[in-house]
Amino acid sequence: MLITRSGTSKACLTPDDFCVLELTTGKLLAGSDPSIESRMHLSVYSSQEKAGAVVHTHPAHVLALSQASSDNLFRQLDLFEARVLHSQLGMVRAMEPGSDQLASAVGRLARECKCIIMHGHGLTCWDSGPFAALASSEELDSLALMEIHLRLLNFQNSQI
Repeated sequence: MLITRSGTSKACLTPDDFCVLELTTGKLLAGSDPSIESRMHLSVYSSQEKAGAVVHTHPAHVLALSQASSDNLFRQLDLFEARVLHSQLGMVRAMEPGSDQLASAVGRLARECKCIIMHGHGLTCWDSGPFAALASSEELDSLALMEIHLRLLNFQNSQI
């Protein structure tokens, strides 16, 4: 498994920013200081045979929306994309980043969900490749922003 080193900026990665881990054992094969979330990535790969890539992001709008209403995400959006992504979306409760508990919970949910919000932490998406997984993260953040705007507009309209 190829994974970024801990603390690297994803905007300007170089080959030195990556580590190689053995997929079944998690043993470090190359590089140093792999991401604290390595176990979570490994858990997704071991739980979901279709996962060709796993991305872990911290999209601000998804996190804000999940903090506001964890059980009612993307339900106000009457958009095809929202319905599709909502059907692929799961959520795990707040857990310590990098913990075995978080890794196990995300891995279990990855069996049925391509996108998993980790309450108060971030988002993990898996797909056939890194660009498709990242596209899901970016699409969810855009949809979250639209949902936030709709909620604000609905609130303002109810105050008039």
